[in-house]
Amino acid sequence: MNMTALTLFKTALTASALTLAMSGTAAAQGQGSGIWDGRATPLYDDTTIALGLNSSINSTAANSNVNSWSDNVALTYNAWGMTGGWLNFNLTSASDTIIKATSNGNLIAPAFTLYRTDGYYAGATVGAKGGANGAIHSFSGVAQAGQNGLIWATGPGGIVDTLGYANSGNAHGTNAFGQPVNAGFNQVDMANLYATAITGKTGSGLAEIDLKNLHAGFYSIFVGGANSTLNGGDINVNVAAVPVPGAVWLFGSALMGLVGAQRKKMAKIIA
Repeated sequence: MNMTALTLFKTALTASALTLAMSGTAAAQGQGSGIWDGRATPLYDDTTIALGLNSSINSTAANSNVNSWSDNVALTYNAWGMTGGWLNFNLTSASDTIIKATSNGNLIAPAFTLYRTDGYYAGATVGAKGGANGAIHSFSGVAQAGQNGLIWATGPGGIVDTLGYANSGNAHGTNAFGQPVNAGFNQVDMANLYATAITGKTGSGLAEIDLKNLHAGFYSIFVGGANSTLNGGDINVNVAAVPVPGAVWLFGSALMGLVGAQRKKMAKIIA
């Protein structure tokens, strides 16, 4: 083996080793994996789960009420907070984050709203309640923090910002607070205060929100059904933090460029 071939071999070997090392480092960063299952009641989690990089948390059967998120005509399509599920997580580092609520779409239509919160929050009254303020038993699941229907939950110890919602169930012109309840994914925080970008999608048995570079901190998910005509079934929730470190990608690109240059040089020698 001549020196050029040896150099190429060493470069390729180094690239392989560094790739494995970076993969190992990424895996080692995963922390805080856990489940919400086993909480004190079916409706409220009894702790905030830490969500670390490269980890996920799950709630099996987070809710099974067909109209807890919306579609209750008696509440004029408001959210019914005492029958929905409240799930909390503390994102320990900024990360791309995917939140999914899934079910058998023939039994229940999952929907959820994602909130930035001031610490642990599961439906406590922290502001004025009643009337246009809303209350736990009838509030707006589509409102921004501080707007009618969510004033009762806005403030220290409560909701700071509504990032968005995903509704695989029925849409309505307005709820009791005069706000449209849309189907599909809907971004509420148009200023992107806590994420670089917010997207999502819905389908039969699926409601999903994808957040680019979600800031570290506390978040609460209110989840429930949004189609009263169905018979009811379990909604499962999964939250996954999937960071893609820019520096790693840049380094990898540079390294592969070096390997490519060595290969071209080797091809010229052989020719």
